[in-house]
Amino acid sequence: MLVNPETCKIFNLPNVGYMVDTVPQEIMQAVRQETDGIFESNFTNSAPKNQDLVGHIDKEFEMTRCNSILEPYVQEMTRVYQDVFKYSTIQRSELVSLWANYQEKYEFNPIHDHDADISFVIWVKIPYNKEDEQKQFTKTNQRAVNGEFHFIYSDVFGNRGSLCPQEQEGGIALFSSKLQHMVYPFYTSDEYRVSVAGNLLFENSTYRK
Repeated sequence: MLVNPETCKIFNLPNVGYMVDTVPQEIMQAVRQETDGIFESNFTNSAPKNQDLVGHIDKEFEMTRCNSILEPYVQEMTRVYQDVFKYSTIQRSELVSLWANYQEKYEFNPIHDHDADISFVIWVKIPYNKEDEQKQFTKTNQRAVNGEFHFIYSDVFGNRGSLCPQEQEGGIALFSSKLQHMVYPFYTSDEYRVSVAGNLLFENSTYRK
C-alpha cells in the first residue's frame, strides 16, 4: 500500500450552514400581533421597507413593536450558531432591522443576500398547500418549487445548488447573512404569504456605519 490512511492528514473545507427552530409561543404571539396590526390598518400604520429590499413584493413594512421581546431570542440563537459553526470569536449581536413581507400570488423574492452578519426569517402564515402548488406544473419531471424559500449555495468545486428548509408557520431559520436565498412565487391562494425577516450585527461588524 502506497498510501497509509492513518498518517495522511485530512483537511475539511468549511462551508456555512443554517439553524431552524420553533419560535417560543409568547414571542410568536407578539410577532403575530404586530403583523396582524399592520394588515388590519390596511398597511397604513408602518413605514414601507421596499426601498431597502430587492423583493418583487409590493407590501414590505418595518416592524418595531415586537423587537424588544424578539431580540433576546435571536441573540441567543446567534450565540449558538457561532459556537456550532466554530466562529473564531464569539461576539455579542444586536438586532438592527426587522420587517414584514406580505407576499401576494405571483410575487417573488429573487436571489439575494444581506449587508449584515446574521439574518433570519420567521414564517408567520403560509396560505397554500404544498401539494396543490405541486400540481400546477405537471409537464416536467422536476419537483415544483412554487412558494418555497430556498438557500442558494456553492460546493467546494463551485457547483451551485439549492436547499429548501422545512417551512412551517411559527418556525424560524437563522443563517449567515451572506448565504444567498430566495422565495419562489405561489399560484393557488389569494391570501398573503406573511413572513418576518431581520438582521443582526456583531459588536465589531464591518457593516456598522
